[in-house]
Amino acid sequence: MSRLALLLVFMLVELSVADNSWCSTEDGFFFLSGQCFKYFHDEPETGHVNISKAFCEDNGLTLAHPHDVIGLRSYLLQKYGYAACWLNAQRFDDNTYFTWLDNNAKLGEDSPYWCGNHPTTERDCVILLVKNDWANKCPTQPLHSMKCDSPSNLKFRTLCEKVN
Repeated sequence: MSRLALLLVFMLVELSVADNSWCSTEDGFFFLSGQCFKYFHDEPETGHVNISKAFCEDNGLTLAHPHDVIGLRSYLLQKYGYAACWLNAQRFDDNTYFTWLDNNAKLGEDSPYWCGNHPTTERDCVILLVKNDWANKCPTQPLHSMKCDSPSNLKFRTLCEKVN
């Protein structure tokens, strides 16, 4: 390998390491599959997605749009156990598909990540299922549709994303 090629490889490795520096574990963030997240396990659970969205925004973050939902579920399950949380996708009036709100990408009803018989037509928001029984029932399907203002007995944690 030429010196120039070695220098380029070194620069790319150095850049990728430097890229992670904006995701500080000292501040409670974790880096997974090129994304930086903060799971607010010590904050109260909420029954409305807009409360979680506002909480993220108040902290200079956005509600999470994980690219690796299975890896994220695995991480949260190992670190926290039960960690069901709101995600940044929602279905609107036409009821045909969900939209990731950060980039307007579609999350179709035919996505391989939906658990069981989800999504259902009366549920317009998305949560990440993180609990041993859910992981056992749907090991590669961590997404679940939920009413955006879920019943008072159903509350979920906030998972925010820091965008570089």
